[in-house]
Amino acid sequence: MEKKVIVSEKSPAAIGPYSQAIEYNGIVYTSGVIGVNPATGEVGATIEEQTTQVFENLKGLLADAGSSLDQAIKTTVFIKNMDDFAKVNEIYATYFTGAFPARSCVEVARLPKDVEIICACDVHSMNRAQAKTYIDSQLKRAKKDIYQIKVIHGYRGGTAIRDMVRKTYRNHPKVVRVELPLNPGETNLILKEYF
Repeated sequence: MEKKVIVSEKSPAAIGPYSQAIEYNGIVYTSGVIGVNPATGEVGATIEEQTTQVFENLKGLLADAGSSLDQAIKTTVFIKNMDDFAKVNEIYATYFTGAFPARSCVEVARLPKDVEIICACDVHSMNRAQAKTYIDSQLKRAKKDIYQIKVIHGYRGGTAIRDMVRKTYRNHPKVVRVELPLNPGETNLILKEYF
């Protein structure tokens, strides 16, 4: 297996000798992500602002890796003040659907750039069977206000998954078309407006 370095402009650049994320054997491992706005370099003044920015940064980084927070297996959260635990939890919970990933959360004395929070994430990529199960469940739940099913399957096996999605769903009565974005770790099904 070869490891793949993930580089994203949607998350702060590495500030030392490390990669933003690595994909290996179907798992994406992120480095700790801080709440710095990657476009402006600014850090929010409150734990709420920083926590929100951390998870927006993770979302962007994982999207560029062909995955998402919904595929998270484990997160590791470092906070500067355990008194902020409830505030962090409230925001954290809004970024996941379904089962929450396993998590470690510890208080530390100091963090890089004197931020209040850092989060790292281990995320899996889908195989063909998982992608099919996910699409089938989404199609069953789809209502007229849902127009797209985004399948984030990762780079590993991405061509095989895209081929399966095209062959299996292109003539489905709820699907208008299957889109293949530039990101090879993602496939989108565009649904009919009403069905």
